[in-house]
Amino acid sequence: MKRRFVIFVDSISSTNEEAFIEYMKDRDCSWWHWIANCWLVVDYSGKVSSKDLRDVIMRNSPLANSLVLEVPKGGSWHGLGPATKERRNMFRWLAEIWSDE
Repeated sequence: MKRRFVIFVDSISSTNEEAFIEYMKDRDCSWWHWIANCWLVVDYSGKVSSKDLRDVIMRNSPLANSLVLEVPKGGSWHGLGPATKERRNMFRWLAEIWSDE
């Protein structure tokens, strides 16, 4: 079962950000990170929890403030940003991966 999370983390180092990315890669998660300090994460296995994500952030960046929210199926989204060019389409991932369809 696909699980979706919104994660907010105040400034973390690039090294700690890389560790977070490796964590997600190891679990075959997909992510969107177009806005600073904000991550959208999809876990296809359904095994990752908001606590797991919070814990990996806390382990790598113990002084960073963070918030991890799980978004239930059926949630909608709307945004404003580049969407015209395929390479710089901020919303393609959201339409293809994040959405329930």
